[in-house]
Amino acid sequence: MRRYFILLVLFHFNLFSQEYNDILRAGVKNNIVNPGVLFSEGKNKIQLVDSRTFNSDHDGYNLSLMGFAFILNKVDDSVKNDTNISNFNALGLDILTYGNDIFKRKSIGISFGTLKRVTYNENIIFSMKFSLINDSGNLINFSDLDPLYINWLNKDLRQNSYQLTPSIILTGNRYTSSVSYNHFLSSNSNVNIFGNSIFLNFSYDIISNSDRLKFYFNYAILKNHKNIYSIMFEPSINSQNKLTIGSRNFSEVFVGYGINYQRFNIDLIYNLTFGLKVLKDINLYNISLNYLL
Repeated sequence: MRRYFILLVLFHFNLFSQEYNDILRAGVKNNIVNPGVLFSEGKNKIQLVDSRTFNSDHDGYNLSLMGFAFILNKVDDSVKNDTNISNFNALGLDILTYGNDIFKRKSIGISFGTLKRVTYNENIIFSMKFSLINDSGNLINFSDLDPLYINWLNKDLRQNSYQLTPSIILTGNRYTSSVSYNHFLSSNSNVNIFGNSIFLNFSYDIISNSDRLKFYFNYAILKNHKNIYSIMFEPSINSQNKLTIGSRNFSEVFVGYGINYQRFNIDLIYNLTFGLKVLKDINLYNISLNYLL
């Protein structure tokens, strides 16, 4: 059932919350929240992500991402480390669409990255992403006195904005830690629906004989809203197959299955809610495909 009866101030904050929940559902292991992830393998890459609801009455949520990574100049040196990645500079391009029946967002981003070797087993990736964003709304039954609503009406329910996202990723033999900051560049605060945010990510590999378990922890620090966190475990069945199980804010659970085959990596994740729900009746899938060129 469409929720057009909410007040605009609730639209402002609930939508703010919803977008970051949706992005974290789809953005655990891709460049949606950290542009440096696109360059982490040190190879040219194509990345596709699609996330949609099964239940059609949930405002028609959908999120799609297409990303490209181009390694510009890889510098081989005489010392090889266990990560087997040489110093390089890289360029990234991504196209993102996100929305529901009330709000839609389209963005295009250009990323620049560089990887430097820190120690024998550790690398660091610096990246910077600039995004051009176009928002459109289908707002009805809102207060004509609200300045945010008036601002949207004056722009024919459309607005353009810009975002800058610097990030740092540190990788070792078994761990990866990263931080990224999404900074809104527009001087007009009325168009800053989602605000600035900081994303922290950490992963660690537990290896015993031929068995491997990967652990993920993600934390989003959000302005004017409750922070969001998630944990995920990824046990490997064999060298080509893996399982995924995790939880977000202890109110959602997601399970999935992944396949690694030659240059392809495919992950399919199903997300549902229980208990005190972050969003009501969430029932969606998330599929991601990575292809190394």
